[in-house]
Amino acid sequence: EAARLLEVHAERTPPEQDGRLDNAHASVSLANLMLRAARPALAARTLTASLRFASCRKDATLARRLALARYRSGDLKAGDDASLHLHRLDPKDRAAPYNLALSAMQRGNILEARTWARRGLAQHPRDAGLRRILLQAWLHPVLRFFRGSTDGTTPASDEPKRS
Repeated sequence: EAARLLEVHAERTPPEQDGRLDNAHASVSLANLMLRAARPALAARTLTASLRFASCRKDATLARRLALARYRSGDLKAGDDASLHLHRLDPKDRAAPYNLALSAMQRGNILEARTWARRGLAQHPRDAGLRRILLQAWLHPVLRFFRGSTDGTTPASDEPKRS
């Protein structure tokens, strides 16, 4: 029911035309409702629309939520873009390298996954999620050998880190 109300609101006032999204906190709160209502594409649309305001473009919380919404809606490329933006805003944030490493694993880019996991572990050496991804990336060739896989991919069972 709540999800339908959010959709009706978005139909009546499209996020791209909603001037009230100039407040990053309000945009993130609305996006959180959309994510809880299992509407990640609508959350991503709302947060993307709020980026047109200068006050929102520099908000790390908004960038973190945008990355989560885009990953949950199945758009790895857009999720990576949002995570890179978050990493530029806050290089010490632990969600950005985790998400980028996980996304790289899901795309089968093992070297990139190792790189992002190592970068994240340099800032957060005790992060279990980053350690797990790095271990998966290092074990990938061995597992592929034993499985007889030649496609170079390993499905990651993790979801993007929630913040």
